[in-house]
Amino acid sequence: MQFHMCYDAPVIPEIARFQQILWAVNTLMGVMLLVLLAVRKNYGAYPAFTFYIAMNLMQAALLYASYRLWGFSSLASWGVAWGSQAAMIFARALAVAELCRHSLSRYPGIWALAKRILLSCAGLVLLYSVLAARHQWKLALPSAERGLELSIATVIVVLRTDRWPPAFACTPVSAR
Repeated sequence: MQFHMCYDAPVIPEIARFQQILWAVNTLMGVMLLVLLAVRKNYGAYPAFTFYIAMNLMQAALLYASYRLWGFSSLASWGVAWGSQAAMIFARALAVAELCRHSLSRYPGIWALAKRILLSCAGLVLLYSVLAARHQWKLALPSAERGLELSIATVIVVLRTDRWPPAFACTPVSAR
């Protein structure tokens, strides 16, 4: 079994090949989703989500070109990867906020509260990433991404509950 070094961590060649296959599959699925959004003309209803999918494809192409040009371990490729990932985090946050708006806009009161909660969570994620990276700024982006992913997971759980909106939110106030 042959190993090679990348960022001082041994990597089995089969894993690297498997990651390349996953990268290609991810790119193919992104193209299919973008085509689906275009064919169904949903790009107007979901502009932030469409932008996120397009950015994901552009990031894949940019990283592929960067790795081919400068190599995987180069400082230039590292800068391109982390810079593009920072933009992707922002685009992902906008796409999730848009999906929440579409899901909750039928309930103005709930959406008003959810919007405030989402903005508060965004502020807390930024604060968390700054605090987690106090002494090592290389940790700021992974911390922000981890916080955003946890927030997205929470949003998905809340939006996918069987009783959404909660029963008490839909109960009409009886006239006395």
